[in-house]
Amino acid sequence: MIDFKKHSFIVFISVLFFSCDSNPFSSNVISGNRDTISGRVELSGDEPEGVYIWLESFGVGTFSGQNGDFKLTLPPGNAETSGTFNLYFFVANYAIDSARVAINNGEFIFGDQEIDSNGRLIGTKKLDKFLEIVTTVLPENVVTAPNVRENVKISVDFTSLIDSTTIVIPRSVPGLLGGVFIENIETGELYLYSSLPVTTSTTLIVGKVKITRSLTFEFITLNLPRAQYRFVPYFLIFHQQIPGGLIESIGQNTLAFAPNFLKLPLKKQDAIFEVK
Repeated sequence: MIDFKKHSFIVFISVLFFSCDSNPFSSNVISGNRDTISGRVELSGDEPEGVYIWLESFGVGTFSGQNGDFKLTLPPGNAETSGTFNLYFFVANYAIDSARVAINNGEFIFGDQEIDSNGRLIGTKKLDKFLEIVTTVLPENVVTAPNVRENVKISVDFTSLIDSTTIVIPRSVPGLLGGVFIENIETGELYLYSSLPVTTSTTLIVGKVKITRSLTFEFITLNLPRAQYRFVPYFLIFHQQIPGGLIESIGQNTLAFAPNFLKLPLKKQDAIFEVK
């Protein structure tokens, strides 16, 4: 004879055990660790790779990949941290934007604020460019030979896509660029060239009419080996309020005339120079 009471008890226990895998306050199934969120970002007029995504109060950031996708993981040691925080999206010549995320005891809350139930940013974050930057070099190549005295001129065109943008050129005098980074494209070796031994800065108010600043040097002074190089002029953009800690999290001395300046996310047209 079947003991129905006994079997009913077993079924009840099984249902109770199965229910422990689900959140009683949500229809979403709990699926492991919630220390990571993901999403996608787009840029108006540029490829979305290299956007810096930074979470305030945690000192953690990441860069978007080739298609604009990103993942951001909370650092360990924040088990007692809870609240809502801003997730910032930053490129130096784009309008900064943000999204709100919720965190409870050091884990993201999925399905809250602007994060969906799968831990993904709701929608694609789109950033708008406010400054166009085009760098050119003349000549575009130099043939090495004994005592070559050729001059190389680097120029950068600034065009604001809004009413105005403020540019600061450190180590410069009016009309000139102050310094330039010269990067070997193949090896990554970096040269820093400064035109004048000055500590003054020049401020430009750039409107919708192009403004050009340049720097000229004699090729022989650098003695560059045969290779292709990328020229990156040194300047700073002072247009919008940047949250404290964001720039510092990218690297030390990111705004200085130093190698970490090249880590600063900036969308521009580079000048390519070849030594043959």
